[in-house]
Amino acid sequence: MLAGHRRARTLRDAIRPIIERLESRRLLAGFEILGRTLTYISDDTPQLVRVRAETNTLRVTADGRTRTLARSLVRSIHIVTGDGADDIRITAGLPAEIQSGGGNDVVWAVTRGAKGINAGLGDDTVRSGSDNAFIAGGEGDDC
Repeated sequence: MLAGHRRARTLRDAIRPIIERLESRRLLAGFEILGRTLTYISDDTPQLVRVRAETNTLRVTADGRTRTLARSLVRSIHIVTGDGADDIRITAGLPAEIQSGGGNDVVWAVTRGAKGINAGLGDDTVRSGSDNAFIAGGEGDDC
């Protein structure tokens, strides 16, 4: 009887899923890690968003609060803001996708790897430190 129980337990362990679903981790109001992507989604209020690389960490600021997290947790950045006049500055050395809504936005993205910036409506200022970035200014006087 004991041998049969061991066989059933071994079989159950063998067919257990190899890949487990990662939970999302809430960092700040709006910021969370989904898989290995640092994600920030906000409403239409004007936002000040910063993601800055330090030695082995990322310093993340949004909604008036700052948090430091291990750089090894994040492989890319995804930011979506609403129609307020947003100020988004990313100096993290990671691929980033940034979409700011309407409003006179400032978007600086000094990152590494493929990325995209869509500044939406308004008179926006967009700077990218990557030659392979896709940048769309939307309607308005953009520079």
